[in-house]
Amino acid sequence: MITTKSFARLLATAGLFGFIALPAQAEENTVTQGNKPALPEPVMELLAQGLKFHDTFEVQGDIQGYALSYGREPIAAYVPFGADYAIVGKLIDSLGNDVMEGKVQSIVLGPVLEKAWERFEDTRYVVDGKDDASHVVYTITDPNCPYCNALWKNSRSLIEQGELQLRHILVGVLSEDSVRKAAACSGQVFLATAF
Repeated sequence: MITTKSFARLLATAGLFGFIALPAQAEENTVTQGNKPALPEPVMELLAQGLKFHDTFEVQGDIQGYALSYGREPIAAYVPFGADYAIVGKLIDSLGNDVMEGKVQSIVLGPVLEKAWERFEDTRYVVDGKDDASHVVYTITDPNCPYCNALWKNSRSLIEQGELQLRHILVGVLSEDSVRKAAACSGQVFLATAF
């Protein structure tokens, strides 16, 4: 099992040298994970060290990308076709941009965020705006929060135009009376008096 410290060293090594050469067998030695594609030995070694495999993704050139994670931290691994090693880290373009970061994050975090969205839809919230608004934003709102107040004030025009609906999930964490105010807030009373 990989420890946090050894994993940090693994990533630091990858950052310094751009790749990690892992022991591997011939390309025929791949393992199928259910209905997932066959995984090469270097990726299997990463899994043995505690990483989790999510999916593969396309990369320009003769490289196969693998979306992995350690905990909830997305990690990209790249295996050149026919190679017996994996490259772990960022794929950088000529401007220094990580060109696969969004792809890897969507593969790893997408399902987690989808579940969170479903939980938001099932929670109790105060609606501010039309039901047919083109954009819906869930906010975690403390009645004593100055940033929540600023959001409420600055979103008025979009709400009145029917473009935005805010769904306030009320919490009481900032002040002693936040819980009382959050519990008392409902519908238009919240919107008219809380801020």
